[in-house]
Amino acid sequence: GDAPTVLVIELCQDIRVDGIAVANYEFFSSMYRRVRASVVKRWPPRDVGEWRVIGEWLAEDCRQDQLFWVDTSSVSAVPFARYLRLELSESH
Repeated sequence: GDAPTVLVIELCQDIRVDGIAVANYEFFSSMYRRVRASVVKRWPPRDVGEWRVIGEWLAEDCRQDQLFWVDTSSVSAVPFARYLRLELSESH
């Protein structure tokens, strides 16, 4: 398949991510199907394995905000982080 679109976002401070909102309002582009989120404390990470996956979701084929909640039931499940990596893959 095609390589995922990857976005790395620097957060304003170290936070524990508990949810992510994404949207695609472009009418002439295809919608992504899979969303994967990872976090890391420092930039650049020493290696790819340093990214900690905090969630994977399936997106709907719609032109509105979609909310994806991170399972924070375990305190250690989601670390505090400064950088968020979103991987958007597959198309509807």
